[in-house]
Amino acid sequence: MKKLVKSSYFAIIMLFIYIPVVIMVIFSFNSGDTVFNFVHFSGKAYDDFVHNSPFVKSIITSLFVAVVSTLISLIIGVAAAIGLSKCKPLSQKAWFGIANVPLINADVVTAVSLMIIFLLAGMKFGIGTLLFAHISFNVPYVLITVMPRLRKVDPSILEAAQDLGSKPYQILWKVVLPILKPAIITAGAIAFSMSFDDFIISYFTGGSQTNVSTFIYTAKKIKPFIYAFGTLLVAVIIFAILVWNVFQTIKNKNKKTEEELRQGDYKTPQFDRYYKKLNQEYLILNTKKVMHHSWRIDLWIRYWWIKLLIKVYLLKNYGKRISRLEWKQYEIRNEIRNEKRYYSRLEKTKKAIVKVRKDLKKKSNDSKKKQRLKNQLIRLLDRKKELEAEIEWMENRDEKAARHAARIQRQIDRWVKEFEQGKQEKTLSKKDLVWYKKKIKGLEQWKLEVEEGKNHYRLRKTTKKLNELRDLKSNKIEALSTRLEVLNAQLYLWKDITDDYDKTINQSQGQLEIVMLQAYRNHHLEATLSKVEVKILHLEKKVTHLQTKVDRKAVKVLNLDSQGNNRPKVKNWWQKSWKTLGVFVIALGAFSGLTVAYVKNNIYDLVVANWGEYIDPELINKFQKTTGYKINYQTFDANETLYNKLYTFTYDLMVPSDYMVQKLADENKLSLVDWSKLNIQKPTQVISNYLDDTIKAPSDEATKEVINSSLTTLMSKSVVKETDETTGAQYNILDYAIPYFWGDLTLVFNQNNPKLNNFLTSYGLTVDDNNQVQPGTSSLDWQIIKAAGQAGLNVQLNNDPKNIFMIGAEILYGRTNLKTNSEVDQAYSYLRDLIKDKHISLAEGDSLITTVEEGQFDIALMYNGDALFSQLNRDLKKLPTDFAYGRVKADALTSPLAGVGTINQRTNVYSDNMVIAKDAHHKQAAYDFINFIYNAKNATANSSYVGLASPLDSVLTDLSNTSVDDDGFSEYKNLYQPIAVDASYYSGTEPLAFINNNEVDAYLVKKFNDLLTSINY
Repeated sequence: MKKLVKSSYFAIIMLFIYIPVVIMVIFSFNSGDTVFNFVHFSGKAYDDFVHNSPFVKSIITSLFVAVVSTLISLIIGVAAAIGLSKCKPLSQKAWFGIANVPLINADVVTAVSLMIIFLLAGMKFGIGTLLFAHISFNVPYVLITVMPRLRKVDPSILEAAQDLGSKPYQILWKVVLPILKPAIITAGAIAFSMSFDDFIISYFTGGSQTNVSTFIYTAKKIKPFIYAFGTLLVAVIIFAILVWNVFQTIKNKNKKTEEELRQGDYKTPQFDRYYKKLNQEYLILNTKKVMHHSWRIDLWIRYWWIKLLIKVYLLKNYGKRISRLEWKQYEIRNEIRNEKRYYSRLEKTKKAIVKVRKDLKKKSNDSKKKQRLKNQLIRLLDRKKELEAEIEWMENRDEKAARHAARIQRQIDRWVKEFEQGKQEKTLSKKDLVWYKKKIKGLEQWKLEVEEGKNHYRLRKTTKKLNELRDLKSNKIEALSTRLEVLNAQLYLWKDITDDYDKTINQSQGQLEIVMLQAYRNHHLEATLSKVEVKILHLEKKVTHLQTKVDRKAVKVLNLDSQGNNRPKVKNWWQKSWKTLGVFVIALGAFSGLTVAYVKNNIYDLVVANWGEYIDPELINKFQKTTGYKINYQTFDANETLYNKLYTFTYDLMVPSDYMVQKLADENKLSLVDWSKLNIQKPTQVISNYLDDTIKAPSDEATKEVINSSLTTLMSKSVVKETDETTGAQYNILDYAIPYFWGDLTLVFNQNNPKLNNFLTSYGLTVDDNNQVQPGTSSLDWQIIKAAGQAGLNVQLNNDPKNIFMIGAEILYGRTNLKTNSEVDQAYSYLRDLIKDKHISLAEGDSLITTVEEGQFDIALMYNGDALFSQLNRDLKKLPTDFAYGRVKADALTSPLAGVGTINQRTNVYSDNMVIAKDAHHKQAAYDFINFIYNAKNATANSSYVGLASPLDSVLTDLSNTSVDDDGFSEYKNLYQPIAVDASYYSGTEPLAFINNNEVDAYLVKKFNDLLTSINY
């Protein structure tokens, strides 16, 4: 078993590395919209990849940055390596250590440091800062790759070049760089891959640039088109490796051909084959005998078996066993040498003692030196005692060994005597005879070991075994070859060509018959010999033709003259440079094409920042084709990420959530919305009458879309600091934002578990025909989470800090938001006890979607859009529709917190909104994009693609209508539409959306981290 594990270790490692790649390739042909379940084979993912322009642009950006940063890093790194090689060793070591700091430092530290430097320098974040950042971490990789190879350069080569009159730049180009070429290629490959894959540093320093790693990381859901990209990338790498290997194979083959031509071995196997056939035909012609094969099957079986054994022994490698024995032999010899050295070391120690004692007498006045010499003398005397003890033990050992050998000899004599006596008297059985022989042989070996000494005996045995093992392979093959020759003689028999006729003639009695048979015999002999002659001529022609080819090849490769002498190879400039020029032209063409693609993709009229996978890519392509605008589309994964990016870059249009709109508006980073320039009716809750005369107005009011009134009512409760100059009324987020999508937090119930159904009944809840959880004897409240955990049900919660603390806020205060740090502390105390329940778990968004989709839960708290996505994927896999859904609505409950009193519980209703930056450079394009997205047809397509509720009443109606919807939304109408569509759901004054409160929000995140830490304690 151990041997199996050792031999398969490499295979296991390879499987561990490549199984994920194989799975990725398979799932790239998945027809579904998820990467967790395979529906059936399709090329849909590749079509989505090609038409996803933001993703393709991010790939072009990654390639451009990787190529440029690699080239610049190679120039800087190689120059630095050459410069460091000329420094003093101490300086070289110091500077080399400093240069390697970025390799040791954490990426996030490097990224933040670079961002701060660029901010202090007042640089505009974009392609320049991104290139600087990538060069900064690529140069050390080049340095550590090139420097070791540079240290191995023989100084005598450089001196020889100088002696031959080369100038410094000629030595660099003609000597140093060719030697460093393999290291430079390796460094380039490492730098390119590090740059192409980088996320952290690119994220902090990229500004307007989104590379492929940032795009994938900020995607809200990983779609199959990302697997398609990964598959194509693997295919490109495999193709590049194959091309390189083919190139190397051809190069090695040409080199081998030249060497064979010089040695006269080119095409030797073919010549040997032809000459073997010729010799055989000449033998037939001269001896008039032909070869016949034996029909004995047993001989053929033995023949092929021996040939197989020869092949096996040729492949067999005893290298490991020989190496082990050689190492053992080396160790034993060292032990023997060490024993012999004891005498010489003792003599040296005695001489050293005498010398130190003399020095002590001379240095009698110098106390420091005298003390040092005394210490040295003590050490030498101790060493002398150790060596004498060791020598004494060795000498005693030899005396003991001699006495012990004599005792063994007496035992041998006794056993031999008994053995001989038993043989003569015939009193010993065969078993006894074997036992006596074994016993005597063992004693004789023991005696040899004692006489020679253990180490000498082991050395002799090891050397013998080593020699036997070295000769084993050749001896086995030689023995098998001898047996094969014997079988050859038995299998391949030579007979006269006319053997059959001669036998018939000898058996014939009639003279006429004999004459006729002799005539046939002679004719058969002549015909056979003529065929042989034809074969000989044909083979000689083949030999001549092959020789001609070899001669031509030799003239071409070895540059031979008409007399067969080597001529000096003289190449013109084109012959010397065509390969380099070809590579340069191809590389230049590829880089030019990449540069053109990058430049075209970075000439844009609008910069949009949106959540990953939060828009149908076809709409972006359609907008660009329809309007002629070019969009720089960037993605982010969290509102806080977008906020941080604003320090390094300015977007024209953004899609933050409601509380982030508040924050940006309070910091005066957003422009008021001119609703008159939109194809959407202005909500009545909008306070501002802002007009922007620079923006063109759309079509008339009658065709304008209407935003759901319940949504605008809820959004108007999220107020900002700014007030209207005329009326003094406080603005709300509708003055700055146009709702893009909206939704709510939903409780999902897995009815597959009978225990859950019993729990719902006992809690006083029922499930209607539309799979909606309805109040029975009691309402659906947030205390159900704690009760479910105590009942042993598997509860999964979305792990967003605001969502988790909302549960505490609703239970304790009957509102979505916590207003003070003390309220956060109260919520933390409640949630800490809640989360410690082993049946209640926190899960990240994608992980929670997968868990729900696979039905591995009882109750889950998630966004309604995520729940809809999971349910539609279950339908796609034809799994039963066994989930129920419910939004919390409970009135007149008593808070568990003293002094709060009666509360009403609801759920969070959020909105993601389009906002225009205060200092946007392309406001007209931003308004045109908003109008394009809010076109009813486009908004329907977008809502269907993303799977979230549109703010437009017409879209909500269409996607909830069976005759219009074709994506399954109508079947789950109540899940697709947020609960707040029903205006009666909430009529309070507190916002159901999260609000911005800088101090409390920061404290809430801190307490959330404490909450995560407390789970394990």
